[in-house]
Amino acid sequence: MTLLLLQSWVPVSSVYFGMNGPSWSLACEAFFYAVFPFLVPRVKRMTVASTVKFMAVIYVAAVLLAVVLHVLLRDGPTVGILYVNPLYRLWEFAIGICLAHAVSKGWRPRISMRWAVLGVLVAFAAVNALSTAITLHVGPFARLPMSVLPNDLASLVMVPFFALLIAAAARRELDGHVTFFMRPWLVTLGKWSFALYLTHAFLLAAAARILPDTLNEALRYGITGAVVIMAIGFSGLVYQWVEMPLERRLRARQFPARVD
Repeated sequence: MTLLLLQSWVPVSSVYFGMNGPSWSLACEAFFYAVFPFLVPRVKRMTVASTVKFMAVIYVAAVLLAVVLHVLLRDGPTVGILYVNPLYRLWEFAIGICLAHAVSKGWRPRISMRWAVLGVLVAFAAVNALSTAITLHVGPFARLPMSVLPNDLASLVMVPFFALLIAAAARRELDGHVTFFMRPWLVTLGKWSFALYLTHAFLLAAAARILPDTLNEALRYGITGAVVIMAIGFSGLVYQWVEMPLERRLRARQFPARVD
């Protein structure tokens, strides 16, 4: 299933997290690319106001669906049905398309980069505080049918803030301002990030098998940090020697060179 990029359609953890855990997202992306040609023409026909309203409708629908399913399933297979399921995760992809369309048509969020970044940090802190309160069964959170804040609910909280941050960054760049995110080293790390995401689990698992259990905690943390640095370097090699050549090959097939 993993080789066919279908693993995330099966709500069984040994299937969607099989072989390489992080690769479950590839099944979602394959589905997104399949529906992309059908979504984009419809979004492009919308006005800016309609696009913004549509994003709000999509988000509210995703929140309601997630809450209802968590109430009904309680400790059931919510990860397989919500978190890794391509059909459910389509709402995030659709919001991304709508956001890009709205910005390209002139929509600008009424928020500065500083406030957008602050919003992401506050939301992240709130999500972690809520998850800790649920885990420790603090007050009314002890009554919730979960032992930790599920990742899909955390995503529901974070997505609007990340969307505003992306729009605010795009606004500044389109207005000719230089942003922190335009620094060359950050752009390079961004290019490597997907390769890092897909390969880091293998490297960390390999290190865990090699390292003896008798290492003291300080040395273990030091070695873990070294492995993380190695993983970043390895992701750069994967990007340069695997991802880029494949991308050039695919683009050459889609956009063959023209001879004048």
